[in-house]
Amino acid sequence: MLKSGLLAKIKQKDLITSSHCGKTSAYALKLGNTVGLIENDLSLLEVSAVLHDVGKIKVPDEILFKPTTLTVDEYEVIKKHSVWGAEIVGDFFKENQIGAGTGDLAEIIRHHHERYDGGGYPDGLKGDYIPFLSQIISVADAFDAMTSDRTYRKAMDKREAAEILKNESGRQFHPSLVEAFIDLISPGTVNNILAK
Repeated sequence: MLKSGLLAKIKQKDLITSSHCGKTSAYALKLGNTVGLIENDLSLLEVSAVLHDVGKIKVPDEILFKPTTLTVDEYEVIKKHSVWGAEIVGDFFKENQIGAGTGDLAEIIRHHHERYDGGGYPDGLKGDYIPFLSQIISVADAFDAMTSDRTYRKAMDKREAAEILKNESGRQFHPSLVEAFIDLISPGTVNNILAK
C-alpha cells in the first residue's frame, strides 16, 4: 500500500523520476546483496530506494522540469526533496495508523544525499553517522543519475560515471560501497541488473 500509493504519486508527477527510482532500487538491491545485507534490511532498502525521491512531488514544476542549469535558489529548493520525502513517508504512516517502520524508512530517505565527508545535506552527517542503507542508495542514485538522460543534459558513458564514483570514494561515497559497486557494473552487468 505504501509503496504502490506513493509510487503512483511519483509517476503522476514525473515519469523520468519514476523510472529513475526503479533503476536506483535495482542497483541498490544488487549492491545490498553484494555487501551481505540480511533479508529485513534488503526489504527496507528496496522500499526506501524506490521512494528515495518521493519528496520531488513537492518541487514546483518550473524547477523540476527546467531545461537549463538551476540557479542557486532553485537548487536550494531541489535540496529540500530529501526532507520532504521523509515527511511524506512519515505522514503516510500517521494517516494510515501504521507505527512500525516509519522511523527507519523516513531516516533512510532523509539522508540519501549526505556525503561521506560530511559535506552533504540536509544534516551534514559524516561517515558512519549516515545510515548505511542511505549510503547504498547514494551510490546507486548517483550512478543512475549520471548514466540517464535528463532534461538539461545527455546521459554520461557508464565508464565515465564509474570513474567519477572512484574519484568521489571517501569524499561523497563510502569507499567499500564504491569498490563493490564498481565490481558489479563491469561490462555487460548493468543491463542484467536492470532486467531483473
